[in-house]
Amino acid sequence: MTQRKKGTPKNRDTSKRLPPAKAGISRRDMLKCLGLGFLISRAGTLSSLEEDWETLCKLVRSVDEGRRNLLDRVGLSSERRAILTRLFGDGQRFLLRPGDDQLLGVHLAAPYGGRKAYPHEQQAMNAFATLFPDAVTVESGEFLEAEIKLLDSLVCAGSPVSNAFTRQYLPSCLQADMERPFKTVLDPMYIPYHFLGGPTEGGILVYSGMLGGTVAKKRFNGILVNTDPNRPEIWRPNHYVDSKNFLATDYLLISRLPRSPVGGQVLLVSGGHGPGTQAFELLFDEEAFPIDQLRQLETALGGASYYQFVLEVQEIQHEPPMSVARSLALSKELKPQVIPFHAHFFTSSTAQNERDQGLADDAKNKC
Repeated sequence: MTQRKKGTPKNRDTSKRLPPAKAGISRRDMLKCLGLGFLISRAGTLSSLEEDWETLCKLVRSVDEGRRNLLDRVGLSSERRAILTRLFGDGQRFLLRPGDDQLLGVHLAAPYGGRKAYPHEQQAMNAFATLFPDAVTVESGEFLEAEIKLLDSLVCAGSPVSNAFTRQYLPSCLQADMERPFKTVLDPMYIPYHFLGGPTEGGILVYSGMLGGTVAKKRFNGILVNTDPNRPEIWRPNHYVDSKNFLATDYLLISRLPRSPVGGQVLLVSGGHGPGTQAFELLFDEEAFPIDQLRQLETALGGASYYQFVLEVQEIQHEPPMSVARSLALSKELKPQVIPFHAHFFTSSTAQNERDQGLADDAKNKC
């Protein structure tokens, strides 16, 4: 009997590994063609690539399966695909980063090691992959550290609460003291909509996919409207909770912003809660988000490179394994915002800190 190689799971399916070299193309060259040459530089030798390659294959297969399931369920018309492609960018190399590092330390263990993306965030990334099936999904922190370059485009699913990369780009603050717990790459002054961590009193109820389908209490999160920095306003959806205090209307804040002064973009898919982030996939569904609304959104943004818009997330169904949304609509109160590129987008200074404090003082007075 052939002895099993040490460290190899007994039932491991090796049929989906990278195929043997053909016509003189080596596995090393194949990795380079796939844009995964960073694995070579990090691991050094082909023998040490085995575990990395197996991990990445599982990640890619996971997203691909979710992508195909979504297409089978809703279909995708040529017009809808074209509009979404224009909105979110084409001809780029995208790195997908679903949230997996919630601030309270709730982490899901992946079967291949490391952390697993939260279910709502993963569904949003699956949807994005229907537009750009060649986008590389990167879920492991060690890959990200070696992989992301200034000109790469990053797609992050999850609010600043659940995604460390979102925390670097989307300004956020806590309503309790209106302080900014995280410094962002971009100057908050030029970003119209900021994520607002709401109070915990009462607590909104949801079935949490992150916690295995149990009922959990969430904050009354909202959006800090910074369209006029001298008059910040706090916004939340109307009919936020139902009679039993379950989440009735969530929101989805989508932000497309520059990543660095020399290029690259970041697309942030940030729900107020899990169903808000998951609702990104409803942009692909004619019944959930009519094409007329999508046309209206594209017209309002006018082909701008950088922008923010807010969707109200409705028809939330509450049952295990997690609460999910079934429809969404453009917010009637928070209009889509075009964000002009500014020379001082990336400036960090004492003046910025002073503006942040002034914003906090004004907002406190309005609470």
